[in-house]
Amino acid sequence: MTAKLFRNSMAVAVSVMALSIILFMGVLYQYFSDQMMEALGTETWLVARGVELEGLNYLDGLDSENRVTWVAADGTVLFDSSTDSAAMENHGNREEIREAQENRLGAATRYSSTLAEQTLYSARRLSDGTVIRLASSQRTVWLLLLSMVQPILVILVLALLLSVVLASRLSRSIIRPIAELDLEHPEDCDAYDELAPLLTRIKRQNDTIKQQMGQLQQKQTEFSALTENMAEGFLLLDRQGRVLSHNPGALRLLGAEEPVGEVNALFLNREEHFRQAVAPREGSVPDGSHHLGGAPEPTGAPDEWAVLPAAGRPGMEGRGAGGSGPGADGRHRAGEAGGTAAGVHRQCFP
Repeated sequence: MTAKLFRNSMAVAVSVMALSIILFMGVLYQYFSDQMMEALGTETWLVARGVELEGLNYLDGLDSENRVTWVAADGTVLFDSSTDSAAMENHGNREEIREAQENRLGAATRYSSTLAEQTLYSARRLSDGTVIRLASSQRTVWLLLLSMVQPILVILVLALLLSVVLASRLSRSIIRPIAELDLEHPEDCDAYDELAPLLTRIKRQNDTIKQQMGQLQQKQTEFSALTENMAEGFLLLDRQGRVLSHNPGALRLLGAEEPVGEVNALFLNREEHFRQAVAPREGSVPDGSHHLGGAPEPTGAPDEWAVLPAAGRPGMEGRGAGGSGPGADGRHRAGEAGGTAAGVHRQCFP
């Protein structure tokens, strides 16, 4: 939870910071470009006035941070403060020059991918038809961002630390009400509103479980009352033959003592007819069939066993065995009043 909140907080912080930087840099860059172009236009007017008054002498004594170029009416470069004018090409086709010749004032912006710079140009036509042009270079937005890498990294580190603190506190505030939930009495929990649907579902589930447990307890009580008082013996075995449940009648008829812990059915009685009745055999429990077998034993244990299929859920298999000793007429009876009977019910659980 904390790690996920941290990642989300960090992602939000970085996204907001990136968008803010792009927005502010774009707006400020455009603002300062407009200010620079306006200042460049003012300086161009001053230089043009000086050239009209003093000519080339004014340009020779001019000290300006911007590049100054004097262009004749035919585009020939008469003067350039940065380069030898004789080696320069004709400037008659330059955008700002053409615009100044036509409208008295001209301006242009050109980008140099080699220098990663943007150059602003301001031109003004003199009374004799020549043009004074001033140029000023400024770094691009991306170059400005690169120059701000260090402060941006500092802000990222601060955002990282702030995200860790906020994520830790937020995760604790979210998890604490969940960890303190009273699942037995969810309606008494004082949690935030978003947990209300969960608490309602838990309460409904608890009510359903209580109702089902009450029904199971009632059935268990009825089942125990039935098996405890029946004359026949009852054993409930799992797939491996372990005794899951029994009644006193089964112990009495098998001549066994109360088992301690989990034991196998053969621990109660190892006589042949009992082993054959309870031992799982391939094809021993066909639906609707039964098997009778065994012979009288001198011990007086049940000498006849019936193996019947036990009803269960789909995918379950089971079998039951009922045994009886000889009655008064010398015949075997299973389940008759006054007779000695033993029953084994085998239920195999998946």
